[in-house]
Amino acid sequence: MKCRHGLAAITIAGSLFSTSAFAQSQGAGEPPELETVIVTATKREQSVQNVPIAVSAFSGESLADRGVADINNLQEVSPSLMINTANSTSNGGTIRIRGIGTIGNNIGLESAVGFFQDGAYRSRSGHALNELFDIQRVEVLRGPQGTLFGKNTSAGAISVYSKAPEFEFGGNLSASLGNLDYRRIEGVLTGPIAGDELAFRLSGAVTRRDGYMTELRTGQDINNKDRWALRGQLLWEPGDDFRARLIVDYLEKDERCCAASFAIVGPTGPVLRALGGTTTITDNGRTVGANRAPFDQVEDGGAVLDLEWRLGDATLTSISTYRHLDAHRGQDVDFTDVDLFQFSDTQESFESRSQELRLAGTRGSLDWLVGAYASSESIASRGRPLVTLGATGPSYFAILFGNPAVAGLLQPGNGVSASFNQKSTGWAVFTNNTWNISDAWYLNFGLRYTEESKKGGSVVNETGTAGIVDNNWPCALLPVPTFCGNAGYSLKRSDNNLTGTVKIGYKLSDDVNLYAGWSNGFKSGGFNLDPLAYKVSPTGNVIGDGREFGDETVDSFEAGLKSKWFDNRLALNIAVFHSTFKGFQVNNFTGTVFAVENMPEVVSRGVELESFLAVADGVFLNGGVTHTDATFTANTPITNATANLGGPTNLEGRQLTNAPRWQLSIGANIEKDLPFLDGWSYIANGNWMYRSDYNTGADLDPQKEQDAFSLLNLQVGLRSHDRRVDARLWINNVFDTDYKQFVLDSVLQTGSWHQTVSEPRTWGVTLRTEF
Repeated sequence: MKCRHGLAAITIAGSLFSTSAFAQSQGAGEPPELETVIVTATKREQSVQNVPIAVSAFSGESLADRGVADINNLQEVSPSLMINTANSTSNGGTIRIRGIGTIGNNIGLESAVGFFQDGAYRSRSGHALNELFDIQRVEVLRGPQGTLFGKNTSAGAISVYSKAPEFEFGGNLSASLGNLDYRRIEGVLTGPIAGDELAFRLSGAVTRRDGYMTELRTGQDINNKDRWALRGQLLWEPGDDFRARLIVDYLEKDERCCAASFAIVGPTGPVLRALGGTTTITDNGRTVGANRAPFDQVEDGGAVLDLEWRLGDATLTSISTYRHLDAHRGQDVDFTDVDLFQFSDTQESFESRSQELRLAGTRGSLDWLVGAYASSESIASRGRPLVTLGATGPSYFAILFGNPAVAGLLQPGNGVSASFNQKSTGWAVFTNNTWNISDAWYLNFGLRYTEESKKGGSVVNETGTAGIVDNNWPCALLPVPTFCGNAGYSLKRSDNNLTGTVKIGYKLSDDVNLYAGWSNGFKSGGFNLDPLAYKVSPTGNVIGDGREFGDETVDSFEAGLKSKWFDNRLALNIAVFHSTFKGFQVNNFTGTVFAVENMPEVVSRGVELESFLAVADGVFLNGGVTHTDATFTANTPITNATANLGGPTNLEGRQLTNAPRWQLSIGANIEKDLPFLDGWSYIANGNWMYRSDYNTGADLDPQKEQDAFSLLNLQVGLRSHDRRVDARLWINNVFDTDYKQFVLDSVLQTGSWHQTVSEPRTWGVTLRTEF
């Protein structure tokens, strides 16, 4: 009894920092209470309060109420989550959980946070950063999830579930208008095709918006949005024992993304200005110099076939997936309006297939699950040309090195092209089980064995006779021999790993659940599929050992409390965690090359608190707080440090990149009947997010620090009780807060740094109707 009163005291202290996406449930004249939220984090349907995993679940409606329209916005309501976009939306995104993620747009690197859409794995986080529409729920699983979700979930996983077809005709339509010429239309139509056996669902979204960065010379807006997406579904239920669901989706983007502006101008600034360039720095970082606008074009499509058979006391599930993505992007690689280099034309293609089978059931006190998984993936990348020396390039290097003869070594218009390819296959078998020892005690345990093989290679060719170097001079004289061309390699590697989990749980009551346990995971090694990843000898051979990197493993210990209090008016969840990563993969741009290294050891430890509070009739609070200490713990020399740091540096004891120690999210949702207008309610929502200071660079250069900041989003509106009319006014980033997403060393401009920055304040109106 004393234990329960003590825990109740903790809930009162923590309720101001609450964060789960519990739905509210309330009958006429009844006190407000929380509705049970069902998740599938363990591949079974369970209440989120009974799962021995730190997981946050958000319904599609709650995300819409908070203005979350794409995956990037999800971090504003989930404090352990952080998402950044660097130089490409198609392959430049990074997702982090508890301070852990994979940095950069190197297609050879796979994410530490697995992303799943309707059961289909998306191997690169940049491919996941798309629109959210017609969503049933989103689950954010924190900590290693290797046993059930497989490789590349060493930090956690995000699962997005679309709404299923319904056997009654219905749908909705919404339209939004805002500043920066923002326009978005979203629509859904669902209904039966053949009685109560076959139903369909068709949904889509179109988004347009001007860019929030401006090119100084032309006035062209950059970092705009121009994308559309469609999803079609069929649901077949011929009887009680079988269900089939087919989901097909397609998306296109054609955007001017992504630009970087000067953060600090170093000694090379006068050289650029002498050649007619600009080195302007503004307070908000939203003006850029470039002699070529960036572009990012994506075509992404796939299919998921989900089959389920009920076999007596067991259920057999089959999930078959296919996915194909083509990306075409380019930019001014030196990020200046002086014609030094052009990152002219890069095309990337991804194709993947997977098959998963699961058999689950209950026998006595044992809830059991066994499964098998197989996958294949092919990647191809081609730059044509990858890098071309601009007209001003020879003069720039001549001034920079104080020797006019240098200009004679280089040939404007020459360059190098590069092609990369990788094929991988893998398979796994797994089991996850819960032994209900008694009414109060239970034991969760599981294992997964995985094997994966990869083969890949590259060819770097000259577009001139000797690359960027003039035909009459040897390649060895070029300060950056990477650009010489005539290089290539072919490599193979294989990985196998046994992951597992053991957790013990104790149900203190029907409303209070305690758990503690261990789990581990791994992220596979691979090849550095980046054209600037290695140097080339004068004879055209690859030199250095930066072509391959090893796998990353993690052991994690976690203890938690999941509870409901005060007649189901308050839910409080607490998790304490300690995760040790070995061979942590770091991708760092040094100013001339991209280098991938395995760091000896990284530790992520901390505490999370999340809950949902029904304050009064129609008044609900949500939010959360996470404290994370994510640091390099062993002797950690980063050998490929940037020129701005003067060479190798030791990162031991330093907080990881983009890993703030404190992250908070607090929100409120109010919906009340209008006293003077029957059948109508007024709505007010607010969400505040805070992050403490952190470093945005892989090498933790002090010049790449981001100060602490906060964001506030607000929304007010009216809604009819039949939901035929829903009108909202919204404003995001109310105080127009500016912050840096990523700071990088300026290309061949020692002492200078460029930055990608956040979106400004946006505001608008959304009208929605259901039918």
